[in-house]
Amino acid sequence: MFSFVAEELYKICIMVVRRRTELNVSRWITLVAITLIILMIVIIVISSYQKQYQVFSGKFESSFIESIRESNVICPQLGKELVSAKDKSTIIITRGGIINSCKVDTMIDIKSNVVQALYDIRDPQRWNLKRLAGILQQKFEYERMPFTLVLTDSTGKRLDYYGVVNGENLLDDSYSVPMGFLDGHRLTVYYTFPWKYFFILEWRYMIMVWGGIFLLGSCIFMLFRIIRQNKKRMENLELFVQALNHDLKSPINDLKMKLYLIQKESVAPFSPQQQELYTLAQTKTGKLLDSIDKLLQDSIDYKGLHVEMKELEISTFIQQLTEDWQRSVTGEKEIKLQVSMQMENTLIRADAYHLSRAIWNLLENAWKYSDDRVQIDITCRRIGRYVEISVKDNGRGIDKSELKNVFKRNYRIVKGENRKVKGYGLGLSYVMMIARAHGGRVWVESDWGKGCNFVIRIKA
Repeated sequence: MFSFVAEELYKICIMVVRRRTELNVSRWITLVAITLIILMIVIIVISSYQKQYQVFSGKFESSFIESIRESNVICPQLGKELVSAKDKSTIIITRGGIINSCKVDTMIDIKSNVVQALYDIRDPQRWNLKRLAGILQQKFEYERMPFTLVLTDSTGKRLDYYGVVNGENLLDDSYSVPMGFLDGHRLTVYYTFPWKYFFILEWRYMIMVWGGIFLLGSCIFMLFRIIRQNKKRMENLELFVQALNHDLKSPINDLKMKLYLIQKESVAPFSPQQQELYTLAQTKTGKLLDSIDKLLQDSIDYKGLHVEMKELEISTFIQQLTEDWQRSVTGEKEIKLQVSMQMENTLIRADAYHLSRAIWNLLENAWKYSDDRVQIDITCRRIGRYVEISVKDNGRGIDKSELKNVFKRNYRIVKGENRKVKGYGLGLSYVMMIARAHGGRVWVESDWGKGCNFVIRIKA
């Protein structure tokens, strides 16, 4: 019967492991896919923005030059100041009664050179950066196009400034042109292409993008809702496995104890056939208990240790645990167990099931690795925001060279009498996992022949 139940428990554990593993894989695949899709959308939008920025830059710089020409044409100084072309390579500028002959770039048409030279005979009252900015702004359909105009002399000293956006350092690009031929001035425009204008230009495209994001978000929401529901089902199934593990071990321990009492209190010695059956029953029950522990440990290794923190009265908890444990062990050894509560506030937050399994493991080890008279002392104390639970025994102890390895999975000490004790080397690694899951740690103080003192420290 118990073998059948153990097989069913094994099937349930495997099902939990497989479903949890599939759930984790699906979750990671989904997250990676979502990340890649979002990244792809961002790359597409940025690429489209950069293309629009290049188109805008060419248009803006052309409009800037046209605005300068318009401003030069409509704002000349009235009077004797004149600009004329002697030939393709020379411009004559008359200013303040002085005739100036200026060499110009023959690669530029003469009309453009004349328009540029009009800057040298401008009317300062009419030609200014504010008027120029107004002309430039009119060439764009969007209001408040962000740009800043800065006029400097031949040494780079700022002569005038006008900013639609204060501070040219906040803008991305700049473009500068020489002003006139006599003054040696230079006019620089700092500008950028705001995202809001990009969205206005590409509103149809952006509707498609945001529509895709909305659909993706809806799928993500539904997917995570399904994952959360499946996770809840898995947690409930895990709790069932834990409860089944506990409920299964208790009757097997009772059966093992009763087998021992049958032999001990038998009126007549067992016959060879009875002794063989008794030995076989004890061996099978022992192996079944070890198999249940191994199944629980394997399940934890695959799905991780899930702890559910609840308020716990440690004094009552330890008392009940030690009574249950003492009833479970056979009477082959004389056991003396003492509990010392060195703490006033005995309320802690912990996972009752896993913490009980950790302490149970330490009690089992104290019993297994001791001689006929077993002395176990359990001490509970508060250390700051932690609670320490120590389990001290008078067993064979552990050599100091072995201490660093005792919490490793599948590690067993085979020195002396310890080699006769059967097991998988899983118990202490499980205890360490439980301590870490509670935000603490576990360590051991021991030497060969002097017993062990295991200390579990948890946040409480």
